[in-house]
Amino acid sequence: MVVIQCASQQAATKSIIKRVWPTPLAATTESELSKPTIAIDTSALGGGVLGAVVAEGVGDAEVDALYDYVGAKKDAAGNWLYDQFTPDQLHAIIGFGAVFLAPAFAPEKAVGAAATEMGELANNIKVIGRLTDTEVAKDWVGHEVLDIPEWSIEKNMQWVDSGIENGQTFYLASPIEGNTIQTGGSFAGQPTVMAREIKRLEKAGYVRIGDYYVSPAQIGIFQLP
Repeated sequence: MVVIQCASQQAATKSIIKRVWPTPLAATTESELSKPTIAIDTSALGGGVLGAVVAEGVGDAEVDALYDYVGAKKDAAGNWLYDQFTPDQLHAIIGFGAVFLAPAFAPEKAVGAAATEMGELANNIKVIGRLTDTEVAKDWVGHEVLDIPEWSIEKNMQWVDSGIENGQTFYLASPIEGNTIQTGGSFAGQPTVMAREIKRLEKAGYVRIGDYYVSPAQIGIFQLP
């Protein structure tokens, strides 16, 4: 299984990517260790994960380098990633707690099915949180921000419910803290819109992975930390 694992923080480009190498670390040269890579889990073939390196503080340049490096690889995994995602899409995907991309050694049909499934996830994400925080996600590939002229809590929750019914992933744009969970002023102590959204997701069985809430049906695609 080819996998990019990352512990997502508030910004996708600040992810911590756990990189697993296709050869034991003892047999890996210094120049190879300096390159971004993807994990190769050969457990289906009787093998296992061979060594791991954790890279912290990954930013735009590192994500782009990862895309370039994987795209240049002349193997099934590299070619699949190169054809399936643009750099912008990879930026969106890298924000997940962990992303299973495609079986590296599986039959072509299985790889195609995984590509379709992962492609749908990457382009089907609803964004919840404070307006000031969700604004930035409007420019992200595959991320949907609710932006309607006559907003109401009823319309907002209908939008959330439609995402739940479709099994969509939700991105949490705001940190979970006092003023994002409880209102102040004359409505002090009442749950905020974001708090209601989170409660609705959790009631539906959604699981938080990093900054994302993932539907129960999609949990199998992810590896929980």
